[in-house]
Amino acid sequence: YIVEYKAENFSFYDLTAIVKKDWIIDFCKLILQRKLNFTWQLPSGTRSEAFDEEVIDLMYRTGCRNLNFAPESGSPSVLKRIKKRVNLKEMKKSMKRCRKRGLVVKSNTIIGFPEETHFEIFQTLGFIARIAWIGVHETTISGYVPYPGTEIYDSLRKSNKIPEFSDKYFWSLATTSDIFNRTSHSDKVSHRAISIYTIIGLLIFYSISFIRRPYR
Repeated sequence: YIVEYKAENFSFYDLTAIVKKDWIIDFCKLILQRKLNFTWQLPSGTRSEAFDEEVIDLMYRTGCRNLNFAPESGSPSVLKRIKKRVNLKEMKKSMKRCRKRGLVVKSNTIIGFPEETHFEIFQTLGFIARIAWIGVHETTISGYVPYPGTEIYDSLRKSNKIPEFSDKYFWSLATTSDIFNRTSHSDKVSHRAISIYTIIGLLIFYSISFIRRPYR
């Protein structure tokens, strides 16, 4: 792509790029050895297991400029239910290290999971406030979407809480970005509450960001 089309930037949609430290170090060293000159990013939400000073420095030196973390939730109990093995404290440290090195850091969170409570959403809002304080540049707060093929989707279908997969259901997934028309898949939190929490979370994040770093 660089030779044929003069490509200068690449987005790698790989959720597992940073799981193994050796892999990402080898990848970065190959870029340096071949003297390739391009920028790159991981925009789809990466894990944070292998992030340390060595890895972050190599990534920056090879052209990485944007990282998107995917904690999904700021509630340990929600993470346990959805089987997301994330250490929120370690992820926050990784975010801080990346920001200090000069990377643009983003975060993805989700609310409206099955069985999620108001308290668990408050925990996520608290996490959003903390990452805004340490300097994360952007955040998204999405409503949970049960995608076919996932364990939660099968569970919701079994209990008839969502319709059978069809073209209509497929096209309904395209409306999930509408903040004012969010769907809750929890019996404990209403659809309207999910929209309100989304707006509150974004106000919290960008208000803190502006107060702390108005020059941005």
